[in-house]
Formats: sequence, C-alpha cells, structure tokens
Amino acid sequence: MSNPSSDHYYANDDWDVDSWVDVIAVEYETLVRDFPFDRVLRSLPGFGSLRVLDVGCGTAIFPGYLDAVLPPDVGLIADLWDISGSSLRRAREVMSQLAHFSVDRTYQALIEDLPTKLPAETDRYDVIWAMHSFTTVSVEPMGAVYARLLETLRPGGYLFVYQLTSESYYQKFHGLYRREHPHGRNRAPFMEFEDSRRILESLGVEYEVYPQRFTHEIARNRDDLLEKYLRKVILDDTVDVGQLFRPLLESLYDPVGDRYVIPQAVNLITVCK
Repeated sequence: MSNPSSDHYYANDDWDVDSWVDVIAVEYETLVRDFPFDRVLRSLPGFGSLRVLDVGCGTAIFPGYLDAVLPPDVGLIADLWDISGSSLRRAREVMSQLAHFSVDRTYQALIEDLPTKLPAETDRYDVIWAMHSFTTVSVEPMGAVYARLLETLRPGGYLFVYQLTSESYYQKFHGLYRREHPHGRNRAPFMEFEDSRRILESLGVEYEVYPQRFTHEIARNRDDLLEKYLRKVILDDTVDVGQLFRPLLESLYDPVGDRYVIPQAVNLITVCK
C-alpha cells in the first residue's frame, strides 16, 4: 500500500495553496504561540548562525510563522529536503524574504531515502524539523530515518516533529476515504504520532510531547473552499468529497456560526540530543 506525496498539489498550477493555508494557519499560529522556539533557539551555541535541516519543507509555511516570533539575533541557515522540485523552489523564494533565514543546500528526494541520500560528510545540524512531513511516508523505513536524523544532529541540538495523532480528523477523513471509496482502498493509513512514539521508544530515545489542539473552520456557504480542503486532506482531487463526507460533515456543523468546525489533534515531539 502507498500514499501519494503532496508533490502533485504543489506542482499543479490549479492547486490553490493560499486557500489551504487560510484554513490551516491556526496550526502554526498555535504552535509558535505555545512553544518557546525563540528561547530554545537562543539557548543553542552559535545561535546567530544555526544550521537547520528542514525535512519535507513544502512551501515553507512553518518558517514564515516562526520568523515572526524570533528575536533579531537568531540566524538560521537552512538545508531543504523535499520530493517536490516546485516546493523546493518556492521554499527558497519564501525564505529569501524572511529576516532570520537563508538557504544553503536543497535535496530533492523522498523522506524514506534520507538515510542513504543525505551525504555522510554533511555538517551536523543544530536543529532539524519535520513539520507535518511524516504523514504520507511509508512507516517501515522510518526507524532508519529517525536514526539518521539523530546521527546528524549535533550534541545539544534539537529535533522537532509536528505530527497528526490518531484522534485527528485528518485521520478520520482519510480513514473514511480508505474504507468507502475505490481510490482509497489501496492507500496506506497516514503515519501518525503514535507510530513515531513507537519508533523513538524502540531506539531508546528520550523525547517530550507538546499536544496541540485547535479547529479548522470553514463557512457552510464556501463549498469551493471546503472541497479544496477535503481533497487536500485525502490527497485525491478526483473524489466527490461532498457526497463521500456528507454524514461526517453534518456531525461537525455549527448552526450558530453556520460553519463546519473540524477538530484537529497534532503533537509536537521534541528531542534534545
């Protein structure tokens, strides 16, 4: 079983990234408000020019929110890893406009291939993060991915993984799609926090967890936005999502606000080496 990457969506000129971000921005706003990234980064030696590996960088959504809360003396030199060439180009453009970021190297490859394709001579990183990146990956190789990431992290450095949980409606929508739609029946479940927890414990790695809880909200009269949102959640733009998800959506309808209120549960995992 397999899951598609998000490459199709970010490479497709018809895909409206801005509409997606309008709905999910609360995830990053909540994260940078609730976790003290500014304090953690300033605590690292050489905080004026920290080396970062952004795994599954996408279109650099997270750096945009992080940049706004960092103090002036924090500088981040980022290497970018993503399967999508268009995402890598867009992430470089976005980061070039941010006050605290610059981009060094880019790697176009699957996350699952990181153990073999991240050069052995790579300088060690002060910070590594994977923000909503470990979702469509194959779970089986991820033990080796985690081991390689921790190997390339400097002593005292931090690994951050932001990952949906089994309670998340990301999983509920995707699970319904896998059960009820022909296109979904050969798809693997999304990797979730519980998988990462099992892997880290099998590696004997100590970690901390910061639960993040929020809602995605979409007005009922915004059928266009709801359709784009649901198709992105399941990574399939051929499905009649209105019909497939109607019973589940009705259970999420708020008549007072005339909107769908979709609970999400995402955990931040932190590892200090």
